[in-house]
Amino acid sequence: MTPVALGEEAGRRICMLTEFMLGKPENDCLMINDGVERLVKGADPFQLAAEHLSIVLKNPDIELEDFWLSGYEGNNGETFTSLLNSAMGDDMFVVNDLKLGPTSVGALLNILPCIVPEELSLIEMDEIEDGEDDDAKIAEIVEMDQWKNVEFFWLWGMKSVPIDSVAHSKRFNVNLNDVTPQEFVRIREVLFKSPNLHFGVISGEGFDLTAIQEALGPSIRPDRPEMKVYAIPDSTSFLSFSFDETHVCIKRHNSEDF
Repeated sequence: MTPVALGEEAGRRICMLTEFMLGKPENDCLMINDGVERLVKGADPFQLAAEHLSIVLKNPDIELEDFWLSGYEGNNGETFTSLLNSAMGDDMFVVNDLKLGPTSVGALLNILPCIVPEELSLIEMDEIEDGEDDDAKIAEIVEMDQWKNVEFFWLWGMKSVPIDSVAHSKRFNVNLNDVTPQEFVRIREVLFKSPNLHFGVISGEGFDLTAIQEALGPSIRPDRPEMKVYAIPDSTSFLSFSFDETHVCIKRHNSEDF
């Protein structure tokens, strides 16, 4: 199934469904919008959907709370968003929350330039398929104004996002594989300098919790064994680290919390 769904706007949901979702013959496209069906013979589903969706998104009166792109497995997500990017041209649309998955990193790279940077506050990525050039794409993504403006990152399915690239946010949940204990020391130093951070979660496989805690060093609150607490330099605030086998939770505290 391959829906392209836009968040609620004036009580209406706009949805486009491509032909293979309903098992129609190849090269035909069935579009459903508010219950009205239209079968276009001999049309490329992705091209037609991108053109129609771009018309909606270019409407300056539309401001979306959510934009959800789902069901584009394999290269389909990257193909569709590339077509949408081309159809949008220099135009941008307003959306607060961008949600993608299952799809690819390339889909995010294509869709971000279409969004007004100042309005985007959340990026959620789930079930993201690995690609050979993902590292290069991520490096390009994190330099975009749209990314730098985001306050909330839920990146469960997006692997190896540099922690430095989400340190400006208020909340984040990222996957970092093969993180060494010494890298957690560097992460702490990066987050010390993040005045906006409220809470963060780093997920991964097989963390060596003992080695991580030894690398971080003694907590200033040994009476709180469930966490390790560190004073933020030149500040009255603190960072706490709590651990389990697959997650490290990081929270910023004010002085009154301790």
